[in-house]
Amino acid sequence: MAYKKYLIKFVTDYLLTISALRVGIGITFLCVVVNVINPPFLQRLELACYDLRLTARGMVSPLDKVVLVAIDEKSLDEVGRWPWPRTRIAEIIDRLTEDGAKVIGFDMVFPEPDENRILREVALIKKEINELRVKNEQLDSYLTHLTETADPDKVLAEAVKRSGRVILGYFFHRDAAVAGHIPEQKKEENFGNIVFSSYPVKFTSPGAATVQFEKAFAAEANLKLLSDAAKGSGYFNVFPDPDGVVRKVPLITSCQDEFFSPLSLRMLYLYFGEEPLLTIEERGVRGIWIGGSEIPTNEKGEMLINYRGKQKTFPHYSATDILHGRIKPQVFKNKIVLVGGTAIGLFDLRAIPLESVFPGPEIHANIIDTILQKDFIRRPQWFGGVEYIVIAVVGILFSLVLPRFRALFGFMGALGFVILYIFADQYFFRSLRVWLSIVYPILTIVLVYIGITLYRYMTEEREKAKVRGAFSVYVTPSVVDEMLKNPEKLKLGGEKKELTVLFSDIRGFTTISENLPPDELVKFLNEYLTAM
Repeated sequence: MAYKKYLIKFVTDYLLTISALRVGIGITFLCVVVNVINPPFLQRLELACYDLRLTARGMVSPLDKVVLVAIDEKSLDEVGRWPWPRTRIAEIIDRLTEDGAKVIGFDMVFPEPDENRILREVALIKKEINELRVKNEQLDSYLTHLTETADPDKVLAEAVKRSGRVILGYFFHRDAAVAGHIPEQKKEENFGNIVFSSYPVKFTSPGAATVQFEKAFAAEANLKLLSDAAKGSGYFNVFPDPDGVVRKVPLITSCQDEFFSPLSLRMLYLYFGEEPLLTIEERGVRGIWIGGSEIPTNEKGEMLINYRGKQKTFPHYSATDILHGRIKPQVFKNKIVLVGGTAIGLFDLRAIPLESVFPGPEIHANIIDTILQKDFIRRPQWFGGVEYIVIAVVGILFSLVLPRFRALFGFMGALGFVILYIFADQYFFRSLRVWLSIVYPILTIVLVYIGITLYRYMTEEREKAKVRGAFSVYVTPSVVDEMLKNPEKLKLGGEKKELTVLFSDIRGFTTISENLPPDELVKFLNEYLTAM
């Protein structure tokens, strides 16, 4: 007869598992749908978990190849308010070139002619001479020479050309409304000043040439005089995530059917001495190659920035110290030098995963060092499909296992799996530089556990209520409670034990039973037997 007991238990557990499995699958399907929708609050939670990973990882030592020339508070105090005369910028370029810098990049743009008092006065003098119809070759020659030597834009262009290692910065307007105020002629002029810095593109198929990327509507480029003198130009736009934190950089931006690279990549092009290559397939960007290696991006061409640390992880040198000759010789020899503003008043400060206030030029330094060290964090677009599979497998697995254990053991199992997943995620992130989703798998585990536990609780309570209602009429509540706590004790055939039995009688029971309704008689007997 023992096998019947086990068979009944197996069938009961099987039916409970099937019912719980349906609950678990329903919750798992809901989690997959939520993952597809990716609501903003969960998206921000995932981004916050990514930031925690970087913080827990700690600082990574950068290569001794990238330095920053900072236009900081000290420079503004000593040299004067920004913007400085272009002759000052030219002086910085000359000094960096003389010291042996390999690449000099500017995280700033020079879109308008520099205003100069001497030039304005010369222009007024020329106008007055023309009106007076004064003819003097020596005077005309002197004024022309004064104009050429006093023109700060020309002085800067000559310094840029003389250096032969300068990459200028510019930025794109990606808002049609903002770009709408720019005249079409000006747009075309600016586009002509950057088009020579566009990517050489390789399309893997005719369909790849039709792939649409987010477009820029106009460029705010440098003066033609400066653009022609430089070795190249790159945009310095950065695009924060919805929470305002800069975690990635778009390595391509489309404008007028051309593809352009950022400032950091143009500087590396000059550093390696080879043009970066962009390959596009029908799904989007397939890869970007430079320096003999591939830069992993998603289909939009975005690269995650593997930040090396907080502010001043890279060496900073104040621009005023360079202008006043306070830097030791050959500090910049064979270095990639980024020139940009770090002073608070220049408003080039961003939020990054490791710090809420971070200078913009140092973001480009982190991009360059990430590429030089080939220390990429990967999160390809197809990882989304893998995450759906992980969520489905985890949800179904827990739906099968949890009904076989009590709530406490189920909680310990769920907690253990969460901890194991977190450790596995940390291993993938630290060792393999792969960013896996952590919010949705853990959310699936928690919701499946809660759902199945609630389902079991409601089911068991409903069954207990039925048993209590059926037996409380015939036996005392204490016996019913014992039956519910230990249902295995309830079996046909009873149990063989040595017992002492007390027989008692109720005087006049026949008369009492004849005069009471059945329900009151049962209540009377229960009261008597309970006392006995």
